[in-house]
Amino acid sequence: EDITIEHHKLKQSDTGRNLRIFEKMKEEGQKFNAREQYYYGKELYYHRQYHEALEALESFLEMPEAWREDKTDACRHAALCRYQLSEYEKAGEALFRALAFGIPRPELCCDIGGWFLDRQEWKEAAYWYRQALRNARTAGKDGFIQQDYWGYIPCLQLCVCYDRMRNYHLAERYNTLAERLKPGTEACGKNRRYFERRRAEMGQNRMSDI
Repeated sequence: EDITIEHHKLKQSDTGRNLRIFEKMKEEGQKFNAREQYYYGKELYYHRQYHEALEALESFLEMPEAWREDKTDACRHAALCRYQLSEYEKAGEALFRALAFGIPRPELCCDIGGWFLDRQEWKEAAYWYRQALRNARTAGKDGFIQQDYWGYIPCLQLCVCYDRMRNYHLAERYNTLAERLKPGTEACGKNRRYFERRRAEMGQNRMSDI
């Protein structure tokens, strides 16, 4: 029949349940395997226990049996902890450490690009965002994929980098690519109007010089 079905949560989910399970296991002296250690570190991060998360993630990274993709993600989460603790140089060290675990996937390339972008090192940031686009064509898709990092985000950030480097033509080109990948986003629309205004102003300036 033509009926409407609505889905509602019956109760609020218990966001601390997983962490309590891990803490109980730890209190009982259970030794975590690599996968459990990895998720324990991430749970600590999600609960804003950044020092404890770093310690857990570091222990995980020392486990030889740990999966390479998980090690890369652990480095990314270690960097996020460092950012929260205002340890920006150490955040970069955590990201660069992940390069030891194989060809970087777009997510890691974008994280490194963002680290350089925060330092206003536009050329270096652009290199890593371009690398994200190149690696998206060749990287394996094992593990969890954050799809926006495989096209939309690097294009949008390359727009920012090239705008700061005053290469407005290339900046607009990357914004157009980002908008094609994800139509209707507020960021791309705002950038497009910015470039339209800039072209109009440039045209008016040329007319006034005649």
